[in-house]
Amino acid sequence: RTVGRPDLLHAHQATWGGYAACQAARRYGIPCVITEHSHYYFDAGLMRRLADYRRSALTRADAVVAVSRALADAMAPYAGGRPITVIPNPVDTDFFTPGAVKPAGPARLLAVGRLTPEKRFDLLIDAFAELAAARRDATLTIIGEGPERAALEARGARSGAGARIALPGSKPAAAIRDALRAADALVLSSDMETFSVALVEAMAVGLPVVATACGGPEDIVTPETGLLTPRGDAAALARALHDVLRTPWDRARIRASAVERFSYASVAAACRRLYAQVLAR
Repeated sequence: RTVGRPDLLHAHQATWGGYAACQAARRYGIPCVITEHSHYYFDAGLMRRLADYRRSALTRADAVVAVSRALADAMAPYAGGRPITVIPNPVDTDFFTPGAVKPAGPARLLAVGRLTPEKRFDLLIDAFAELAAARRDATLTIIGEGPERAALEARGARSGAGARIALPGSKPAAAIRDALRAADALVLSSDMETFSVALVEAMAVGLPVVATACGGPEDIVTPETGLLTPRGDAAALARALHDVLRTPWDRARIRASAVERFSYASVAAACRRLYAQVLAR
């Protein structure tokens, strides 16, 4: 329905929403904000095709936002020297909440994501196999679907720990929340992330996390909430899995960190502050 002339346009990703928003903002004389999420900035080959459009949008916008510091750094060459504000993605911390006290049982590790090469679930399976040799009670569940499923299933079978590795496919949000509540830690093994909603959803449930230092996680994971490991290093990841399972984490503190930094209210307040600055110009 028609709601009249907006005071400001806010687009997500320079191509194509941001590019179109800048054109519309210029035509109607209103300011434009672009929030970028794309991992393309980390890949020179992918950037070549659309660099001119992204540069045009980022240099014309009245404010530019990135969802992590790593992404802001990667965007800088295309932003014409202008400042880039970091405002994270929000997570529904009213939906992702702690459950009842976790029942005694096996040490449950959980990963969530599309089964694609950059997520490096192959690395996670190798690291888990090393952990499983020492922790006979450990299990690993990888929730998600994608083209790497058959290869990952085969890798798990060859690892010797295949009986304790489950790949149940995609699950709805409520089932993911239940899995997080039953787990002992969430693991992210990616080579590249501009953010990671999965990490924050786990923290909102009160779950400690293990993540590779692959961009976005460096803004999310703190010593209070989990462990960071080098990307691509299965031995280091295996050590982190050992450590996360034997550390007495303060789950209430982990959740509080997620709510304070990534709740809808927190991210909305950051957006409102930016809008006020843009409109004041």
